[in-house]
Amino acid sequence: MKKYEISREDQKNHELKKFQQKWQNTVGRNNQRAEHIEHIKELYPDAKSILCLGCRHESEVSQFLKSGFDAIGLDFAGTESSLIKIGDAHSLLDYYQKNQFDLVYSSHSLEHMHCANTVLENIREVASMGAFIVLPSKGSLGASHCSVFDIMAAAEDGLDASAQELRSSPLMDDFTALNPYELTFFKNMDYRGGRHDRYMEIGLALGWHE
Repeated sequence: MKKYEISREDQKNHELKKFQQKWQNTVGRNNQRAEHIEHIKELYPDAKSILCLGCRHESEVSQFLKSGFDAIGLDFAGTESSLIKIGDAHSLLDYYQKNQFDLVYSSHSLEHMHCANTVLENIREVASMGAFIVLPSKGSLGASHCSVFDIMAAAEDGLDASAQELRSSPLMDDFTALNPYELTFFKNMDYRGGRHDRYMEIGLALGWHE
């Protein structure tokens, strides 16, 4: 994982300045989320409760609720509501209990975390089954993408591999904070085309092992 050298406070302020743009991006990802939700239902048929980590906007949580999940979101900015709790992903256990959720859904959020490893450790604690993680296929580092996973850069270069092939790949070393786990799903997804469908992203499903 590559890290951009920036203080946590400066990085937080940078994200706050871009918050409106970020939640507009979240609103525009309904089509992508619909596909993610179908994968989640297939991969985790017994999952009921989901934490939407770094959700930015209620639309993400609402989409999971409409799909039959018990869902709540957490973000560090915005306005707290019945659907979103305002809090720091680096301190998840200050808000939630161990294994409180079946799954954590993290879409386009981990790359914005000042210390992604700490957040991954927290995800492992609050989720009892696993996590579905979506990252941009973009390897450039900056104040916004301050934690760039190696697999992001590989995806930008056209990574074509199965989950089984990736399990033993050094590209998964960035996820050791989730151990023990098994990578059960990987997809390099290209949504470029429309006004909002302009993203290249990767989806990973990680199921916990005891």
